[in-house]
Amino acid sequence: MDMDGLEPDLAEALQRCETLLAGRPDFPPLVSIRNQLIYLEQVCAGTAGPERLAEIILGVLAVREIEGWDDELADLLHRISAAGTRLKPAG
Repeated sequence: MDMDGLEPDLAEALQRCETLLAGRPDFPPLVSIRNQLIYLEQVCAGTAGPERLAEIILGVLAVREIEGWDDELADLLHRISAAGTRLKPAG
């Protein structure tokens, strides 16, 4: 599935998320972000279907939990979220 060439952004966001998780391994929003990024990587690779794209809330988590803490990660999450929104099935 085409994510408009966002594979590098996904990889960078996942790396930044893992770095933050090293300091706060049980912080639920970071765990959720990591899981969503892994899912999106799988969708891009064709190893997971797009059925759960409507459940992706990276933009919301970026605003609520990441902005002001890691603004680069927040920007990445917003870009990824926008691309994911374009892929969501209509209806």
